[in-house]
Amino acid sequence: MTSPSTFNMRQGTVRQPASFAGIGLHTGRHTQVTVMPAPAGQGIRFRRTDKGGKGAELQADWRHCVDFPRCTMMQAPGGAKFQTIEHLMAALFALEIDNATVLMDGQEVPIMDGSAAPLVEAIAAAGRAEQDAPRQFRKIERALTVTDNRISLSVEPADRFIIDYTLELPYWGTQHWAGEVTPESFRRDICYARTYGILSVIWPALILGKLRLIPLVRGASLGNALLMYKDRVLNKGGLKSPDEFLRHRIIDLVGDLALGGGPLIGKVTAFCSNHKHNRALLRAIEAEKTAELRAS
Repeated sequence: MTSPSTFNMRQGTVRQPASFAGIGLHTGRHTQVTVMPAPAGQGIRFRRTDKGGKGAELQADWRHCVDFPRCTMMQAPGGAKFQTIEHLMAALFALEIDNATVLMDGQEVPIMDGSAAPLVEAIAAAGRAEQDAPRQFRKIERALTVTDNRISLSVEPADRFIIDYTLELPYWGTQHWAGEVTPESFRRDICYARTYGILSVIWPALILGKLRLIPLVRGASLGNALLMYKDRVLNKGGLKSPDEFLRHRIIDLVGDLALGGGPLIGKVTAFCSNHKHNRALLRAIEAEKTAELRAS
């Protein structure tokens, strides 16, 4: 077992700007994103640079999130949105980038190939610059659990950031992964996994999105998402690993937990959780922290 002392103990930002561009999974619109260096203590901030965004800026924080299916989305008081931010947040979190300003000339972070790998590559190429300030770890002191019917998500004390995830899918059975999430393990074992959808579920959303009735999966294609039909994947080349669906859920979980502020020290155990449950766990952690402060 390692201890927090084996983590980078100083805050970090990107050494130079990291840029990428592409279409959004849900809006179908092209967006250019640039991750800029930021001073120690700032955290991750998102800023809209397009006319429609009206210069809106938000701290990356779960409290700014609004409900939207199949992605994580923040909304500024004036209405400007920052959509599908979870893969980018996972990449920043895993590569230990504590401070950055994310400039977006559109509403939605590009889906790229459906995974976090292109974002990890761009940020890793920019490099990490260590800053003269200690990192603020979120160390879990007590076990907490949130449930929703069969879905569950819990966190308990540990001396590392560990994820233990179990996913059940029709026709695919049970998939499981457990391990420490580090920059190395995220790049090697997790970041390549692509987002996915089940044809019977996605087809109505695809139709509505293409008809522009609701902003759902308008930019989806077999080039940026896995499409499942019963026990088959319709994408050419199939899966990158037999449990790619599960590993993508871990990307989403890591990205959502990054909205809690600071690196997490604890073990997270998940069963079929999604964005809503991930935020519910952050809410429970905050409530526990608040209760402790009141009792002290």
